[in-house]
Amino acid sequence: MGGAGGGAGGANNDTSTIAGVGGTASGPNCLGLPATCGPFGNESCCASLTVPGGTFYRGYDGIFPYNKMDYPASVSTFVLDKYEVTVGRYRAFVAAKMATSSTPPAAGSGAHPLIPGSGWNPIWNFLFDSQTINMRGPDMTWTDTIGPNENLPMNCVPWYKAFAFCVWDGGRLPTDAEWNYAAAGGDEQREYPWGSAAPDASLAVFNCQAVGDAGCALTDLLPVGSKPAGNGKFGHADLAGSLWEFVLDQYGSYIVPCSDCAAVPTDVYPKPVHRGGSYEDVASWIRTAAARIDGSVLQQTSDVGFRCARAAQ
Repeated sequence: MGGAGGGAGGANNDTSTIAGVGGTASGPNCLGLPATCGPFGNESCCASLTVPGGTFYRGYDGIFPYNKMDYPASVSTFVLDKYEVTVGRYRAFVAAKMATSSTPPAAGSGAHPLIPGSGWNPIWNFLFDSQTINMRGPDMTWTDTIGPNENLPMNCVPWYKAFAFCVWDGGRLPTDAEWNYAAAGGDEQREYPWGSAAPDASLAVFNCQAVGDAGCALTDLLPVGSKPAGNGKFGHADLAGSLWEFVLDQYGSYIVPCSDCAAVPTDVYPKPVHRGGSYEDVASWIRTAAARIDGSVLQQTSDVGFRCARAAQ
């Protein structure tokens, strides 16, 4: 089970389901954005890859067989960004003045097409007045002007702005089940997105080891797609390590049964799930099943980012 698709190496990763050659561009953030992502710096930072639907067990990665049968789930085919949203992509969102209280998402926008009530809730509109564009700090990837951080994953973005970005980009946040399914390689129930091989510096950005110095710093966070050998079965990069990623769901127990399900947040201050571990975390925290924690809707931290999902065409 865990790692049924093999160990490390891109040769074990099935990219036959890429939506278009090299992935399709997504929304307005990609207009005019140069193709500078990926290990060779020649891929669209907006590439989106198809995840064929299927059934798997949530929270299981082959390591803890006692809970294998507890949380069966099915997801329909969907499209998921290959990369975490970069600083360059987010810059277009800010330039369009979409991260403000005067331009909140429309009520119901960004919904999963099969999950009623999963779109934007206007009770969150006031949140845009509660914070500045982004938190400022030495470990923040955002810069006020274009610079060397454009291909770093965008961090220090609160959940509601990640939600708004994906709506503006013509998509939505993935559900917890969708994200887990993509990272697990579907029914292969992979221990890590690439398989069962123990993580090292060739597979993931984790454990503050990018530059080999003691302690964690922004220099330990690498451009998206820097570790292609660690891509998941469906071709997605950085599903383990790099940054934790927000999903749609509010944190809680898994839904059973689950068929295109989500714990739709309804609170004024929801506690959103984030997945995948970060560049600061040790190996045990970037495992497919273990990497699931909660946070605050206002959370703006250096180890959390996001990627967007879309309906399959």
